[in-house]
Amino acid sequence: MDGLYTNRSANKDFAYNAFARYGRSCDVLIASAFFSAADTIIDLLGRGCRVQLLVRLGAATSAEHLKRVLGKPGVQVRYFTDHSFHSKLYIFGAACALVGSANLTASGMTTNQEVVVALGPDDPRFDELVQLFGAYWDEAKVLTEEVLTRFAEVVRRNSAQPDDRVDSAVMEALGRHAFTNIERGLPKPGRRQEFLDAYRRRYQSFRDAYDVAYRVYRSVGKRITAPTFPLRIEIDQWFSFIREVYAVGDSYHYAPQLTGPEQETRIHDLVEEFIARGWEWLTDTVVPQSYPRITSALGSASAIATATEDELYQALLCVHAFHDRFRFYDGGHPTMRLRFIEDNGLARIKSTLAYLLHGQSSEYVVRMADCIFDAKYQLQHFGEMCVQETFGWVNNEDVPICNGRTLKSLRWLGFKVNAP
Repeated sequence: MDGLYTNRSANKDFAYNAFARYGRSCDVLIASAFFSAADTIIDLLGRGCRVQLLVRLGAATSAEHLKRVLGKPGVQVRYFTDHSFHSKLYIFGAACALVGSANLTASGMTTNQEVVVALGPDDPRFDELVQLFGAYWDEAKVLTEEVLTRFAEVVRRNSAQPDDRVDSAVMEALGRHAFTNIERGLPKPGRRQEFLDAYRRRYQSFRDAYDVAYRVYRSVGKRITAPTFPLRIEIDQWFSFIREVYAVGDSYHYAPQLTGPEQETRIHDLVEEFIARGWEWLTDTVVPQSYPRITSALGSASAIATATEDELYQALLCVHAFHDRFRFYDGGHPTMRLRFIEDNGLARIKSTLAYLLHGQSSEYVVRMADCIFDAKYQLQHFGEMCVQETFGWVNNEDVPICNGRTLKSLRWLGFKVNAP
């Protein structure tokens, strides 16, 4: 029967066949309590899909398979740890939703006796399932390499124990995380942890979108700047071009969400246009003035320590998100400079910038979140976009510049990101 998958050899109705049929050039949303099928995710990527993978960290989920997909362009991974997360839901763009008993494991896809039903977009329950996945996704925690390493170690240490003991050990080590609708007395996280979790989710969505644009930009094989100039900064100016020429006003709010070849073709064409027409702000200002000024004053902890007040402030003015705050102050830039220095103090400004840009005590996403939320590091007149953009200017090619222009341009390009 079409739309029914039970892994019967005689019928060849394996659950994996649904992935091969529907998983092409679309966003695939997966909520599977157990996961040990990295090849299935890799196959989806090879067919032009982007994947949001939600799992439960426990005995039946493979750390090794998670390691194979975590960090791959086009894959976002989040998790719960509580037993109450037991869903098996697979949504393929606007084409199909699979609901049933099969987890995303090799046996669940091919050999277990499962029952999985396909619902089309005309089914009244389809939209509700999409909304349900969104609710799960918005509350799940972002899987980081640090968390994955801790999870793998807990499983290794308890490998001789029954599955329920392994699950308990995972919750003890990583915390008990469940969908709040069925939280059953979960301890409430502190405000800092709540902010960090929410920030990780926002930043993960941005990085997933940015990585697609970055990959397509590189594939064009042409540059405005010299090959030695950081590509992430040239791409930042490409986003400025999109914002100023196409994503004007509030138009980005109404742009349709896109995926697959249609979106990549749009990106490719806009990169070609940007390179062909040139961008004077990049060649006349960013390359000869802004980038050298930032690297000179902020490029190392020692540079920050020895920089004068004027050198630091002039470097920060090269950060678009900071520069444009002048409109909020009577008297413009002179007033903003006075308020920024007086309300923070030069020593505190230097301390926060050194921690943000060159701290070694925690991963960079945590440091950015600290500088946005934690009173120990917060700077007045220096909000989330200033923090993210400054970090992107100074650090390596793996960490992009992110500000309001970036997010609005990505939203206009059809990505699902949180654009202000």
